[in-house]
Amino acid sequence: MRRIMKLIYAAGFVLLAMVSLNAQQAPIDGVDARSDPAEFAKQLGSTDALVRQRSAEALARLAATSQRKLVEGYQLQEKNKEVRLALDWALYRMGRAEALYRIVDDLDSGRQNQAVGYLSELESPDVLYPFLKRTNNAPRINAGLLKALARIGDAQTLEMRQEAFKQNSRIRPDSAEFAVIELSTGRLVGFGGLFDITRALVALIQAMCKELAEHYEAGYELGTFPQELLEENKWLAARHGMKAELIDLPQKSRVGAAELAQRLVERLRPHARELGSERELEIVLELVEGGTGADRQLAEWRATRDLRALVQKLVEATAAGVTGRVGDARFS
Repeated sequence: MRRIMKLIYAAGFVLLAMVSLNAQQAPIDGVDARSDPAEFAKQLGSTDALVRQRSAEALARLAATSQRKLVEGYQLQEKNKEVRLALDWALYRMGRAEALYRIVDDLDSGRQNQAVGYLSELESPDVLYPFLKRTNNAPRINAGLLKALARIGDAQTLEMRQEAFKQNSRIRPDSAEFAVIELSTGRLVGFGGLFDITRALVALIQAMCKELAEHYEAGYELGTFPQELLEENKWLAARHGMKAELIDLPQKSRVGAAELAQRLVERLRPHARELGSERELEIVLELVEGGTGADRQLAEWRATRDLRALVQKLVEATAAGVTGRVGDARFS
């Protein structure tokens, strides 16, 4: 038993380390920091529009300021609108702040998904707040801004969103645009999407294993509970999410899932602190406060009553997480 617990404990530690390591080393869309910007710059003269667009996007990810003059020249003569938008994104990443205005304006076009994809790669949501406050935005611009903020926002975004609703009557709180922000993977409550969720759960399991191993080695009797009670809690959690009233074992009284999660984090915090994963464990509380993915999907459904639109948004969100660009998603 002791050998098994030590293996579980070690596996949790290794998994947490692997997740952190992958986040630091993984290239963005296949563009490595060691890539030569000059090679991508040469391809801006290709006769293939898609090659030109991908090359501009690569230069943007590299923030290749050494190629800015060349990119400015290509941007002035480019006829293809998708490529020109990609060149604007590259110029913004190279320090040309005015290019962001053109990207935001393209939210009111057939290139909205492409523009949202670029804005979703911004390092901070702060630069988008002034655009959200503008009172003369077309509805599609507001919708695109909300989509981007749903992916890169933080706790402050919630406050800014409410302020924008009060100042700008063209943003309707009961609209589908509003629901998009609630559908985000959780960045609006201070954690970075699916990657941070994974780190939080790994930290939680690791701390639980540490506590269990210490109890076992100290000679404490490990608790056992009737299988039917465990199955009941699993069903309640699956059915009601964080609103579930679970059986508070071993007392067998009822307790809210959110309260139980908060108690668990408090109990495990000293273990996580020793393991250096206290911050990751705290994300569990942010998950509790921000609601589950099911909650966000229900908010979207209630706003639109359109199941196809809901599924499309989920696919777009997944595509954005995998490719870095919403525009890469295709629907039949």
